[in-house]
Amino acid sequence: MTPRGSLAYIAGLLVLGGGLGLVALVVLFAFLIDRRVQREAVIFLVLSGLFVFGAAHLLAGGLYRMLIELYRAISRTDPAGDRPLSGTRVYLLGQIASAMAIPMALMFMLVPDGNGPRDDRGLVLLLAGVPCAFFVMLSLMTFFAGLGMMVRDTFVRHRDIIEKRDAERRRRIDEADEPRTEVIPTVLPAELRAHVKEER
Repeated sequence: MTPRGSLAYIAGLLVLGGGLGLVALVVLFAFLIDRRVQREAVIFLVLSGLFVFGAAHLLAGGLYRMLIELYRAISRTDPAGDRPLSGTRVYLLGQIASAMAIPMALMFMLVPDGNGPRDDRGLVLLLAGVPCAFFVMLSLMTFFAGLGMMVRDTFVRHRDIIEKRDAERRRRIDEADEPRTEVIPTVLPAELRAHVKEER
């Protein structure tokens, strides 16, 4: 049975391959063959960047669903100790934050010169680009931290179930190996003679 999220993951891989292939074609055509179409090349680069950006989020969404399904499949074997998977909120927070931060940072990086002096453009990049770059790094670190927490919690849950089963199996083996002795009551000779007389 194919786990949920596999289709999104495969679609992300296909879109990622298409975006990277478009980048390679643009670089090969615009910068190596014909240098006069660099404006069109920039447009194609932006489009390919959008493809890659969308593919990254498809991959992240598919990976999230597959990790959730894997954790549920592992935790289903021990319903008594079932608990929610940790790290999911951090993972989604990092994904949403990176979805906002990366386009904003690219927008400030690709600010056109316009008619203003270059000093103003440098000031804008300094005041807005540096915080955006910091936000991008923070969002990516949050995303990968959430991913690590989810993978670790899945591993810990699997280890706890195995240890619990091993402990239960050892307990059953110990109970089976215990000697079973029958307690025979001690009968005194006087009590035995009295019992024989009663039967007579």
